[in-house]
Amino acid sequence: LRRGRSRRAADLRAQRAANDRAEERVGELLDDHGPTLLDAFDAVIDYSRERVEAEVAALPDGTYRARDVLEGDGVTDDEVPIAVTVTVDGTALDVDFAGTADQVAGNLNAPLSVAKSAVYFVVRAVTDPDIPPNHGCYEPVSVSVPEGSVLDPDPPAAVVGGNVETSQRVMDVTLAALAAAVPDAIPAAGQGTMNNLIVGDRAGSFAYYETIGGGFGARPDRDGMDGVQVGMTNTLNTPVEALETEYPLRVERYALRPGSGGDGRHRGGLGLERTVTVQTDATVSLP
Repeated sequence: LRRGRSRRAADLRAQRAANDRAEERVGELLDDHGPTLLDAFDAVIDYSRERVEAEVAALPDGTYRARDVLEGDGVTDDEVPIAVTVTVDGTALDVDFAGTADQVAGNLNAPLSVAKSAVYFVVRAVTDPDIPPNHGCYEPVSVSVPEGSVLDPDPPAAVVGGNVETSQRVMDVTLAALAAAVPDAIPAAGQGTMNNLIVGDRAGSFAYYETIGGGFGARPDRDGMDGVQVGMTNTLNTPVEALETEYPLRVERYALRPGSGGDGRHRGGLGLERTVTVQTDATVSLP
């Protein structure tokens, strides 16, 4: 839908209302059940922690490293390295980003919370999906990031691209490091970007934002999935009918890109081609 100022404000009010209602319901639960309810919460958190600790303990102890780059920060074309060292020691998993680039002039800096979220995503991806997701899942995991780096920049660094681009690379390098420990459990890297597409006019009458899916990396025992949202993206595609109804845009083509997956013992997933005609004067932003 069009994300004008009034609709964004309505979104925020709805989210605030949902949080307020949740606070009320938790209070009602405490009134009805007393402290035993908090004990039950703690038990679930402990259960998740113990399950993740068991899964980490099943990994081979050792130190595993990986490194990749962002190809420019939007201001220069200089590569922006992201390096990680993953250490498995019993039930503990330490993830250290020493060697990662200093913060950059462009907007690919990621707040520390984004870097940690990408690591936690990997933890969830390589452990049993039936483990209840809560704080306990992450207690066995420590994350270290150099201050002033692209993954923990000093204000007033530009960070809008950190969540939608840099987080993907953090995920990729963390998975790559773990692949050295459990190669039969980790897929190859996927599209490595959220393919952000933003179209809007300067008058503010409309703003269209979408992440375009791509190819999932080849898996140890089969091809990668075609035309999906990979990793940190966690969004759905915009149906053509909705897009053309709401915006001055026309979709000319939406299809898989043959040959884009990369051949190997198992093929990587195919990317997508989405051809859009803008039917009015507008500004277009691409990653």
